[in-house]
Order: sequence, then C-alpha cells, then structure tokens
Amino acid sequence: MKSMVATCIMQYEGKIYKADMFRLHKVTRVTFEYFTFCRFWDYALLQAEHFEKVGRDILVTFPSSKNDQYHNGNTTLLHRKDTAFCPVRIMSIYFTRFGFLFGLEKGDNSFVHCMIRRVQGDRYADAKSGGAEQGEGGVGGQAQSNGAR
Repeated sequence: MKSMVATCIMQYEGKIYKADMFRLHKVTRVTFEYFTFCRFWDYALLQAEHFEKVGRDILVTFPSSKNDQYHNGNTTLLHRKDTAFCPVRIMSIYFTRFGFLFGLEKGDNSFVHCMIRRVQGDRYADAKSGGAEQGEGGVGGQAQSNGAR
C-alpha cells in the first residue's frame, strides 16, 4: 500500500492537480479505511463536515458505524506521522484536490466519497465540480474556481 501512496499521491504533492483523480480517490479511500478500520459503507456516508482539524491531527466523526453496536456512530482521531504514509497528509491532499472544506463550521456537506465518472476517453469529472479533466492534467469546475491551474 505504501508504494501505491507514493506512486499515486506523494509524487504529485505540490502539484496535486496533475494527479489522476480516479487513482487519488481510490488510494485515499483504501488508506483511510486501513487507518480507521472502517467499512466501505461507513466511509461512503462521510461528509466533509465530519472531518475536523485538531492541531496536527484530524478528528473524524462517523455518523453511523456498523462497528458500533447501537449504530449511533463514533469518532476516530487520525494522528499525523512524519512519513509519506501519513493519513493526515493524504486526507489533506485529497480535500485540497477535490475542493472540500474541513469542519462543521465551514458547512461543507459534500460527500467525501464523491463519484468520479469517465466522461470521454481518459477525461474524468467529479460529482462536486461537474467539470471534466484530462487524465493527469487540466482542471475544471469547482477546482478551477478554487484557484487551481
């Protein structure tokens, strides 16, 4: 998994808008599930407002979780590590790439597990922006209005 993170995410740090949206999306989801022990459906229900920056860490509030016997949800703290395989760094890169905002006070109720669909050939569009992007480059939709080039 570390090699997937290095190949699909870390080599694009600082130029994240050149990363392949589909690969970034998948590798981030798998890494997040690895660090939180959550199930796919728990991840699919998460919205950006469920992620709160707490100092160097990220507090994730699961609204509902199968691991919780009462299904009331629970919280998990992602700790920052000083390595490339850091869940906080990976989630921060993911949030930046897709234009999500951390925290309830920001009011971003977008689902973090957004749908990425193939538009034409190697062009993709994410559900939040609706804009199409070319393979490893180009920017469209919400990402462009957020100042991406």
